[in-house]
Amino acid sequence: MTLDCLGSTRTASLADVHGPAVINVWSSNCEPCRAEMPALQEFSAEYGDQVNVVGLNFLDTYPGAAIDLAERSEVTYPSLADACGDLQETDLVLVGLPHFLFVAPDGTVKEKKGGVDSVAEIVELTEENTGVDLVDPGGRAGGAG
Repeated sequence: MTLDCLGSTRTASLADVHGPAVINVWSSNCEPCRAEMPALQEFSAEYGDQVNVVGLNFLDTYPGAAIDLAERSEVTYPSLADACGDLQETDLVLVGLPHFLFVAPDGTVKEKKGGVDSVAEIVELTEENTGVDLVDPGGRAGGAG
């Protein structure tokens, strides 16, 4: 599936997101999505060299609100835009936001519904759902520890 890059005329394909990866499906009108963005940004800054982090703005028909939220949250990881809800035509069951997709190195995808509260929680979920042991910025194995 090819989607627009949020705030750009470029496009990208979800097939190009190679694991390990964390894909966060969000919307600007979703309070839990807004609340978890700082933790996702921190996770991306700390672990982005070990795992790809991609946002996927879903069913935001006004991209300006999504772009504004990403800018205010100082998000630096890339976000794709699915304003028309094309993801609904896939095997994914997107019931409620936020929603996470974890892509393992072998391409296996696991889903988690609901938000996160901390970087440690994202590390734990990433390790559990991708089978990858992250090394924390302090150099210790198992980023959540």
